[in-house]
Amino acid sequence: MLFCISSVARAQTFEVLVLMHDSGRVERYDLQTGNHVGTLLSGLPPSNAILFDADGSLLISTGKPNEMGRVLRYDLKGCVETLIDVPEGYGGRLHRATGMAWYRGDLLVASQNDGKVKR
Repeated sequence: MLFCISSVARAQTFEVLVLMHDSGRVERYDLQTGNHVGTLLSGLPPSNAILFDADGSLLISTGKPNEMGRVLRYDLKGCVETLIDVPEGYGGRLHRATGMAWYRGDLLVASQNDGKVKR
């Protein structure tokens, strides 16, 4: 799955990104004023968490309750691609990817429906 955005918003001030689960958007807000300054991404599947990687790409975990999930990556070129999508029958399959964290260079992803954290 691949989404491309024609231009990437460049922050002029400090901003906070807010993930909107049901609408599939990542919204930008000015950190000082709280004002909405634009939409960074739209057209995402239901999403649960965002996290930056070492390259500055934005990782987005996806999935609805009782459905499979995956991790998407929004890179600095303005494209979203699937980073992790394990097929059925493999041990690392994500059963609704929720929270994410870095641990010793590994990405840990909470797989909510099966109650596991996968690396």
